[in-house]
Amino acid sequence: MLEDANENKFDIILAKELSRLVRNIGLSEDLKKVVMNNKIHVWTLDGAINTVEDDISKYDLYAWLYEEESRRTSNHIKDHMRVIAESGRYIKGEAPYGYYVDDGKLITREDEVPQVVRLIFKQYIDGHVF
Repeated sequence: MLEDANENKFDIILAKELSRLVRNIGLSEDLKKVVMNNKIHVWTLDGAINTVEDDISKYDLYAWLYEEESRRTSNHIKDHMRVIAESGRYIKGEAPYGYYVDDGKLITREDEVPQVVRLIFKQYIDGHVF
């Protein structure tokens, strides 16, 4: 989008909210520079930013708030996944090769597959290239 903006392929960015456009301060600053340098308007449906009416005063504040929200959400998800892993439960979908899921727990298969996995790892550690 930034590349297209620099080439003046559009003149307005319409977004539900600024968080849909910026997730970190670096990207936020890049977007702001491109928008201002190319006279592109940004209009968020939540009313936070509307450069059509010359209101960009809260841009940096909202960008910072959305980055903090994204960071908090990421930390909550990581904490939740850590708690799940510590409890021994497996909820990530299909089991990895060599395992199956039984009652939310990963169980090693009882066929030749685990031996194949061990052989692959051993050969990798021994320096074999596949």
